[in-house]
Amino acid sequence: MIAQKAINIFEKVRVFQRKIYLSAKSDLRLAWYYVKNNEGSAGIDDLTIKEIEDKGVQNFLDEIQVQLKSKKYQPKAVKRVYIPKANGKKRPLGIPTVKDRVVQTAVKIVIEPIFEADFQDFSYGFRPKRSANQAIREIYKYLNFGCEWVIDTDLKGYFDTIPHDKLLLLVKERVIDKSVIKLLSLWLEAGIMEDNQVRSNILGTPQGGVISPLLANIYLNALDRYWTNNRLVERGHDAHLIRYADDFVILCSNNPKKYYNYAKRRISKLGLTLNEDKTRIVHAGEGFDFLGYTLRKGKSLKTDKYKTYYYPSRKSMKAIKGKIKDITQHG
Repeated sequence: MIAQKAINIFEKVRVFQRKIYLSAKSDLRLAWYYVKNNEGSAGIDDLTIKEIEDKGVQNFLDEIQVQLKSKKYQPKAVKRVYIPKANGKKRPLGIPTVKDRVVQTAVKIVIEPIFEADFQDFSYGFRPKRSANQAIREIYKYLNFGCEWVIDTDLKGYFDTIPHDKLLLLVKERVIDKSVIKLLSLWLEAGIMEDNQVRSNILGTPQGGVISPLLANIYLNALDRYWTNNRLVERGHDAHLIRYADDFVILCSNNPKKYYNYAKRRISKLGLTLNEDKTRIVHAGEGFDFLGYTLRKGKSLKTDKYKTYYYPSRKSMKAIKGKIKDITQHG
């Protein structure tokens, strides 16, 4: 009887393992589909999506599967590239190889729903079925509710300064699978290649990687949870945090300096830094820019009552005009 029970348990384990195996293969195929549709350039190995298709996608995925199962998968350093910003400066990006993008996407497919259950409603960046426009509408709502003091924040080099040890501790609160934790550690430590030199990466998660936006949200969710757990959004405080990745504002009806200090202390405890030159407290009547829009409260010419307006910011309009000029000057 005991022997038969042990056999039954063993068979159930085998069935469960088989399901995991099939799920992993399915996730890799789905991951390839996402990576292919997103296109993107090659990493430091110069292997393109087109070349992988010519050689055979299934062989490519089978090789990844074998490396993952045998614990021999080793990510390569990301390729450092720079893209122009609207202010004339350049934003650094890290481009992983296609193989690493596929594995990162497969892991993201598995773990993202786990963290989605813990993310707060006022977080809008790089999340399923959420957008910058929703964040703007939420700000619009609270401005109309009378939360007219705005703490317009800026984090100094957020993606490049996330402490790896603290980030992994937050991941481990929700994920106990050691193989997943190991993969995340490998990606964080993979290094960056620039000018044919690879430098180690002891801080940050480079922008450009598939997994980076999720990791960035996981880390700043610690700020979101602090805001919720201390009931700062409820009556008595009425201080509303609206976040899109590393960009966030705080809207309150009074005493903005107090909530600025709350945010600054929590940010500092996370090992991050507020950019004091760009972070400011303003009244909505002055207007402020967020996610490409200018938001401002002003008196309506029709009703003579104050209402909230929002429209594309000067910086956004300049960028759009520049793109139109580039297109039209070629005839």
